[in-house]
Amino acid sequence: MLLGGLFSQQLADGLHFSAYASSVLMLVGIIGIDAITAIPMARLRQEGRPWKYAAINLLSVGVNIGLSLFFLLYCMKRYNMGESNALIDAVYDPSLGVGYVFAINLVSTAVKLLVLLPSWPRFGGLNKELLRAMFAFGAPLMIAGLAGMVNETADRVILKYLLPADVADSELGIYGACYKLAVLITLFIQAFRMGAEPFFFSHAKEKNSKETFARIMNIFVAVCMSAFLVVMLFLDLFKWFIPNPAYHVGLRVVPILMLANVFLGIYYNQSVWYKLTDRPRVGSTISIIGAGITIVLLFALIPAMGYMGAAWATFICYACMAAISYVWGQKHYPIPYNVSRILLYMAGAVLLWWGCEQLALEGAANYAMRSTALLIFLAAAWKLEKDVLRPLRA
Repeated sequence: MLLGGLFSQQLADGLHFSAYASSVLMLVGIIGIDAITAIPMARLRQEGRPWKYAAINLLSVGVNIGLSLFFLLYCMKRYNMGESNALIDAVYDPSLGVGYVFAINLVSTAVKLLVLLPSWPRFGGLNKELLRAMFAFGAPLMIAGLAGMVNETADRVILKYLLPADVADSELGIYGACYKLAVLITLFIQAFRMGAEPFFFSHAKEKNSKETFARIMNIFVAVCMSAFLVVMLFLDLFKWFIPNPAYHVGLRVVPILMLANVFLGIYYNQSVWYKLTDRPRVGSTISIIGAGITIVLLFALIPAMGYMGAAWATFICYACMAAISYVWGQKHYPIPYNVSRILLYMAGAVLLWWGCEQLALEGAANYAMRSTALLIFLAAAWKLEKDVLRPLRA
């Protein structure tokens, strides 16, 4: 946080957003506070207190939404329409502009920190042995996290550098807006990671743990591809989550990015093997390889393909990371993943979507056909997985 604060202007200059150094400063605060609150939040997970965990997160989200509605929908909208009142004059500063997005996030993150302060562990001195063990385990994962950030964000940064100045901002806006339609899979992956990692560690020593992990992968991919179908079969409805119709031209990146995130989720699912075998450096190695693939492909594809090149770079990167992790993991901690079933779910969902796109139906008939395709996939997945869901619940 200190380094980010001291060099906020230089960071803004490097990102070609020189006028927004204050936003960079707020972003540094958001990330720093969020990292600090991750420790007591992880403690709640470890103690098995999901309701408190959820309540604190929902409070933070509620503050964020409430302030967004007030400052962006009420104050900013009325001010831009030439309307004002005493309340708007007292609290709204039009010069802050897009900075309100960062300020609101900073406040909502700070609220989470304040709520967690009473449960903060008391300082009882340094345990040097524990500190060394934590550093040895955590440092490679930190490197993996940094490389992962390159994979997740480099496309939007490099787009601005490689495209002509007269189209860079519009292309970046289209790509960023359409990227958000992959959020359904992203949210499921994040929720899965919150619950799966403690489950993996607590069940690792059980007799049939590897078979259980393989079953979880099947269900995980089935759910991810169900989310893929929900969005892609009804994209003409989901596209209105992007309110600017001018951005709808970029919807062709959505299936690529959604499948990319499915591969990312598979990689996260597989990461259990190097964590359970105390090989965190494997995670950093794979992430660094992924970052290298991402950067090379971005520079190779963006000049010729624009934001489509960025989407394909993301897809190839995450697919390669999942493949490398699988091959590596089978040598050190072999888990009997049902690769054919995983590929069946992925190929089946893509074929169902593609088939629906080829049929020129409209209106009610179109929605009926697409709903039927979704139900066919869900029924097939249920038939294949229903026998394993009971023991997992037990």
